[in-house]
Amino acid sequence: MSITFVTTGVCDAIRQTKATEKDVNIIGSALTTPLCLRKGLVDELQVDRVP
Repeated sequence: MSITFVTTGVCDAIRQTKATEKDVNIIGSALTTPLCLRKGLVDELQVDRVP
């Protein structure tokens, strides 16, 4: 396994990962998820409600 650190932001990290044709999961952030939606980086959205 290799680890790559991206210091230029979430959008760049997602773009770099998608360029390798790997899946990207964003879990839980109320700031990150809308940002990725606005930037067109989301192909699928799953919403879970927890009481």
